[in-house]
Amino acid sequence: MNKNQHAKARTHRQFSRIFKDLGQVLPHFTEAQIRGLGEYAIGMLHTQSCSRTKNSYWLAEQLQEEVEALRKRMSRWITNGARDIVISECAPSLMKWIVSKWSSKQMALAIDMTHLSDKWIVMAVTVLYGQVGIPVNWRIFRADEKFDGKANWAAMLQELKPVIPDDFDVLVLSDRGLWSPNLFRTIQSCGWHPFMRVSGQGRFTPQKGSDPVRYLRDLVQSPGNHAEMRGVAYSKAKLECIALATWDPDHQAPWIVLTDLNPDHQLIRFYGLRNWCEQTFKLLKRGGFDWHKTRMTDPRRAECTWMAFSVAMFWSILAAVRKSRRLNDDPRPNKHRLPTQRNVRALVSHGIDIIRASVCSLRTLLADCLPPPLWHIRCKTFKRAASHVPL
Repeated sequence: MNKNQHAKARTHRQFSRIFKDLGQVLPHFTEAQIRGLGEYAIGMLHTQSCSRTKNSYWLAEQLQEEVEALRKRMSRWITNGARDIVISECAPSLMKWIVSKWSSKQMALAIDMTHLSDKWIVMAVTVLYGQVGIPVNWRIFRADEKFDGKANWAAMLQELKPVIPDDFDVLVLSDRGLWSPNLFRTIQSCGWHPFMRVSGQGRFTPQKGSDPVRYLRDLVQSPGNHAEMRGVAYSKAKLECIALATWDPDHQAPWIVLTDLNPDHQLIRFYGLRNWCEQTFKLLKRGGFDWHKTRMTDPRRAECTWMAFSVAMFWSILAAVRKSRRLNDDPRPNKHRLPTQRNVRALVSHGIDIIRASVCSLRTLLADCLPPPLWHIRCKTFKRAASHVPL
């Protein structure tokens, strides 16, 4: 056996071990589906592109196979995956994988939407870690397609509930455009804590003995102030909650957040965690994997691409934390509302560089567990604010 044959055999063994580990994460996948997903995710990490052609050329060089054969295999995985793979069935397995590596009892999820020009709308649930969000559940729709956003959000969160331990304190963050009283109550029904930013237009009735407030925008009326108040939001929904508000002098408008956590004037700063999921969208598009260049037209095929992206992103994080056990996870709005390019590179991009340098030794680079994030909410704050707040 010559040198090239030895290298080929070694690469195939490495890939087989990676596929075996990935098969344990997604036990309901067939061997062909695991192989297609694994090759696509590995190719994405090394080429930093979603292009099947570019990935096929890199894989062909490593596996010493024909480019066209690999491209057809990858296209077949996308095509068959669009028909056979159901994201709602994969999401619990992906979340279970992350939970198995999680070393903290606190977890932050973000729900958010992103657009790809005028082609698609993506609804995504991400696990926030190290100033990025790891996609664990998503739905993709055509931009001109009508869909029930509230029902989809509720379904996506409930699909994750069975695999998140009951003793985890889970914070679910959302931006103003996704606010819904029903979604607030759905999050509570999962045993988690909503942390939802709202506009100042809704009515708010404080608990007896508090200062009179007619609208949420009246909680803070000038920069530099903050407020925490228990009461009932919205005249029709009659949502019993805690309203948190702060107006940073550097911001044009205040943050107003509704939650069911015990009021604390420092608590609202954790809303800054939500911006981490924006870095995920940036990495997927122009900042990393060039998904904005895709020519796909079928949303189901696009969901398969997101599956490979999710696996590749988590691999990169595991590779990065093995090298560095300390993360700068400070969500305070008066420091870094958005992660700096240096901080993002220290995790995902740094992890990609580590993997690319090792060629195919991915399996030996991954950390066994994720170190606890440095952001932390006191346990007594995680207790529900009052027994009369409905579950």
